[in-house]
Amino acid sequence: MTTPSDTVQISALITAETKARLEAYVREHGVKRSFLIERALQHHLAALEEVPADVVIPPALVVNRTSGAEFIERLMNPPPPTAAIRALIDDAG
Repeated sequence: MTTPSDTVQISALITAETKARLEAYVREHGVKRSFLIERALQHHLAALEEVPADVVIPPALVVNRTSGAEFIERLMNPPPPTAAIRALIDDAG
């Protein structure tokens, strides 16, 4: 159990949408904001520690000019399917 001496205050800027979702959740479930934020951070950090970094999909992707151009090129001119993809499709059909 935590005591007041075990806790620290943090500050973060979040979107209005996230704040509205937070407020709705605490209102509907009768929990304190600090409890929900603490649990959410613990859950998220535990997942990041357990899951290999190369399989974590970020909630937002940053696309610069180079990666955007590469994406459009691959979208417009996709490479031929590999043998593994063909086998997967054949097994699904």
